[in-house]
Amino acid sequence: MKSKPMSDVDLIPVSLLVERYNLKRPALYGRFAKLGIEPRRIGRTAYVTPQDMAKLDQADNTLAQGGTLTELTELTESSPGLVKSSPTALSSNTLNESLELVAEILSMTPRQSETALLVERLEALDKAAAHGWLLPSPDLATILGLGKIVQGPEFSRYGFIFTRLEKQGTQYLWRVSKAE
Repeated sequence: MKSKPMSDVDLIPVSLLVERYNLKRPALYGRFAKLGIEPRRIGRTAYVTPQDMAKLDQADNTLAQGGTLTELTELTESSPGLVKSSPTALSSNTLNESLELVAEILSMTPRQSETALLVERLEALDKAAAHGWLLPSPDLATILGLGKIVQGPEFSRYGFIFTRLEKQGTQYLWRVSKAE
């Protein structure tokens, strides 16, 4: 069966993808760049193809499972047996075949377990407490896995107490100590 040419009706507005993946535009365009997706502009609106959206779905699933976009792009580039996005590749697959493909990619993608990540964070906090390091707010937020720190002058988490000290430039410094 011959595939029909791509028409404007087949295109998906990028604005829908912002909602679909719950991302801000810059983050979405970062994924585009990493996955080699170039949105097509018609007037002031940017669009992607259904095949591009399938790539984004695979990337979203990989990230949800703890993988990274780098691992996904390396996997698809280094594995000739896996389907790369082409105009007819995904449209000819059934839904089950597509899901099997995603499962295969996810099973082959190495990922760090959440437990290992938590242990890494706790070790970093333990070192900070032992050495008396003062951590700026963004660094502490990264270690704690938070977007930013919005607690008051003192809070506790994971058996550590975090005390806000003086401001250094535009950021507060935090002392980390073990809870007794």
